Amino acid sequence: MQRNILSGSEFLLYNIDNEPVAYSKNCAIKINQNLTNVTTKDSDSWTELMVGLKDWSIEFEGLVSYGDGFNTNYFIEKYKTNEPFFIRLGVVQDDFTHAFFGEVYIEGIDQTANDGEVSSYSGSLKGVGNLSFTDEGTPVQSGYIKTETDPVFRGSPAFNISNQNIYDWKEAHNKVVKEIGFTTTGITTTLKVKFNDGNVYSTSFQAPIPIVDLSGYYTKGQTDVKIAETQVAADNALALLSNISNDSKLTPNEKVNVLKELQIIQDEYPKLVQQAIQYDVSTLNYDVSFIQLGVFVEPLLVSMLTTENLDGFELRNIFRAYYDQKLSLEKAITKASVDNIKIGSRNFHLKGDKNVLVYHIENQVLQNGNYPTNSELAISFYARSIDGTSKLYLEFDGKDGAEFDVPANWRRFSCVIKSGDLPILYARIGQFLSVLNLNLFDLSKYPTFPYLFPMNWDATNESNGIELKNIMVVLGNKATDFVPAPEDYYDLINKAKTDAQNAAAIYADAQRILAETNAAAYADGIIDDIEATLIGNAQNNLAAAKAYSDAQDLIYKTIAAAYADGKITIEEQKRIDAVQVSLDAAKAYTLAQSELSEVIIKSYADGIVSDEEARAIADAQAKLNTAKAYADQKALELKGELVDYVDQSIVDKANEIIANTTTQINVANTATLQAAKDDAQTKVDIAKAAAVASAKTYTDAERILAETTAAAYSDGKITQEEQARITQAQNNLQAAKDDATNKANAAAAYGIAAQNLHNALIGNLKGLAYEDVVEVSKLGSTVVQGGVIKTSLLDVNYIKAGIVNADYIKSLGIISSSIKTAETGQRVEILSDNNIKFYTSGSTVPMITIDDKLVTEDSSTYPTTMGAGISIGDFDNQSLGYTQLGRKRSSFTGDLSVNGITNLFRFSHIGAKNSNYKLLSNNEDYTITADNYVIIAADNCQITWPLGQNYDGREMKISTCYTTTNTTLFSQKYIHGVDALDGATLTLLPNKVYNYLVCSNVIVAI
Repeated sequence: MQRNILSGSEFLLYNIDNEPVAYSKNCAIKINQNLTNVTTKDSDSWTELMVGLKDWSIEFEGLVSYGDGFNTNYFIEKYKTNEPFFIRLGVVQDDFTHAFFGEVYIEGIDQTANDGEVSSYSGSLKGVGNLSFTDEGTPVQSGYIKTETDPVFRGSPAFNISNQNIYDWKEAHNKVVKEIGFTTTGITTTLKVKFNDGNVYSTSFQAPIPIVDLSGYYTKGQTDVKIAETQVAADNALALLSNISNDSKLTPNEKVNVLKELQIIQDEYPKLVQQAIQYDVSTLNYDVSFIQLGVFVEPLLVSMLTTENLDGFELRNIFRAYYDQKLSLEKAITKASVDNIKIGSRNFHLKGDKNVLVYHIENQVLQNGNYPTNSELAISFYARSIDGTSKLYLEFDGKDGAEFDVPANWRRFSCVIKSGDLPILYARIGQFLSVLNLNLFDLSKYPTFPYLFPMNWDATNESNGIELKNIMVVLGNKATDFVPAPEDYYDLINKAKTDAQNAAAIYADAQRILAETNAAAYADGIIDDIEATLIGNAQNNLAAAKAYSDAQDLIYKTIAAAYADGKITIEEQKRIDAVQVSLDAAKAYTLAQSELSEVIIKSYADGIVSDEEARAIADAQAKLNTAKAYADQKALELKGELVDYVDQSIVDKANEIIANTTTQINVANTATLQAAKDDAQTKVDIAKAAAVASAKTYTDAERILAETTAAAYSDGKITQEEQARITQAQNNLQAAKDDATNKANAAAAYGIAAQNLHNALIGNLKGLAYEDVVEVSKLGSTVVQGGVIKTSLLDVNYIKAGIVNADYIKSLGIISSSIKTAETGQRVEILSDNNIKFYTSGSTVPMITIDDKLVTEDSSTYPTTMGAGISIGDFDNQSLGYTQLGRKRSSFTGDLSVNGITNLFRFSHIGAKNSNYKLLSNNEDYTITADNYVIIAADNCQITWPLGQNYDGREMKISTCYTTTNTTLFSQKYIHGVDALDGATLTLLPNKVYNYLVCSNVIVAI
């Protein structure tokens, strides 16, 4: 049908984002596969072929353009950076109903510019790996991991495979990862993860020294190629050997081919063994096949000029066994090499766990130095906006950076940017709105001046700006979870080590001083009071120095042990913090002892201690006692912390034993014995098989020697060539004998060792079973049994005195139907209906009247739910949500000072300096009378009407203002720039926002 005929204009080259090549003229794809000739004598004169490697390429032409997306410049950049990229080649029909898809390298690109003609270019792309074809439409974009949009692996929305948002790294890896490999340059190892959709993630890390040189080992992709090549080589070799051995003879010409194949095998053997050792892969079966091949083939090649009789079937099987073992070993190495690669990076940002405040609109330095220069770096961090600032910018010196919108709550961000020639990372914030301080201006001069307007001000302190934490900077384009920089750990460990050495030196010096003090005191054989005091002082110095030295040594060992695996867990950090607290206490104790020592030595220098010196000694002694008590307390707490940590595994095991029965223990022991027995038998069988194979090799060598000797003596004489064959056969026999002996001894040793281990395991399990039963039997005398507490074993007095922690109880909430302070007499009751009753005796409650006299009435309930406010006194109206102090007043007349300040507290606020208050009325007419008051009792307070409220012609009357001395203050008030004189009426206009009423140094009655 005509609609199925495709025109050339429909067939285009696209990038991964479905953008066509700008100004494309034509394109073509070539798909090839190599065919290996495997024709043999059995092919009946027909050519037989075997499919080998496949390849594909694309050629295209277009007009030169540097400003339209997927253009000439794109290909030039890929050529310069040697980067592969993904393309589609197909038809724009029903969303790529027919399209090729694959990864390519730039093979070549040409550009022509003839005079008077449009400049054009042409290029060729070479395919890498598989070429896919689809007629089912374009794959869903959300199923890809796109480095340009989100370089984060874990917890990233980039893992929306099929839009399910539930896939973790492992599932995504299994679904779309095409290849994992690595390259090394010096001490830098770069890991690469390639996905089927064309995206490539890379990450690099540097070791302080090149611990392992990985450059000599295959990557997964390289090993896959090697495996394919090995299979082809094996097939070719077996085809050749099949042809050679068909007539059961090995001619001189055929020996040349066999020798060539044997030399290839002998050259590759040590390389494969070295790789296997590197990745801890067993080579036993491969070693056996290699030895058997040599034992069988080498005697056949003693003379290259004669024709040998042989068993063709055995020859083919010997070679086939070797190639099978080689392929198995290479696949095992491939799996081990990929499994051993851990995608991760070191942090190049020092002290990344420390919070950093960014509050300038100009660049401020986050870190100078330690970053790799001219490199692609992935940055991740947490950030939050403190005071309205939302924009954050990060950039390296001289390079384009990244922009973020930061909310008020902590959130994780990441980006990929490039560093320049200088390793300096800058940060800055965007411009933000700042509230103008109204008190800086005389508002009477600016009647229409707005109170809120944008200001391009820097934040000034910790109350503004953007806060960052957990900053992680790694090589590559994959942001990773935060870990501290190695230098941070190294610095911490080295400092702790240095401090420990210094503390040890102080301790040693204290020992020396004590020895010298003792020697001087005992020189005359008599110890007087002064000498005794000095000896005691030196002993105390030694004790303090030892405590400090031990604590300092412990912090060093704790940090070093925690970082042994390259990271510090939350539990390890908890132990470090506990040790640090104890160290600080020990240090304070040592300093206090040092100060006391100086005072004592100085006081006793002249042999007489004055009153002032005695007071100084007493004061220093008191400080020392306090410091020592605190140090002892922290040391005891630390001991408990560390004991809990060290004994945790023991506790876990004990709990497990208690939970099991003797039968379960026996079952577990039986299973353990059977597993040990099976493991021992497996090892013995392997050793036995190796010994049997070696014995067979020895038997074959013995047979060959006998046959060679018999053939040589068949004519009654031995030629030089025959003697050489006999000698070679004898050597082969001796080698096979030695190998068989070694293998047999190894098998015997395996058997003996396995039996010994088995016997030892039986003994150990018997001991453990006995201990398990003993532990189970102890359950009868424990306080807890069967998940309940045995009250008969509880010491109530002990619990009251030692277990109940009052501070702990104070911090908890107590839930009860009712709580009483006493059964009778004066008491307070909190009832289940959320009310409180106060009793002076059986049924009376104290009341405070307006004349401050105490009266008693029948018990009554006082509601505690007074709307949004709090009522103190007898104001029992629950409908009002205001704060009330004193009794309810129905009206207010007369002088302010006569009625007293208490009577003004109806609907009132008492504000501190610079406070803000809002009038929360919504629908009432604002005709404010003398019965309603808002009190501002300090300078510069503000009353705020709700923003955006439409008051539609409602009126507000501003009545008399009073000073604190009850003198009428005739002054102007400013409501949004509108003057309102004393007693004046202000009409609020529709759709107009009234922001602030500002009054200073007055009590305002509205």
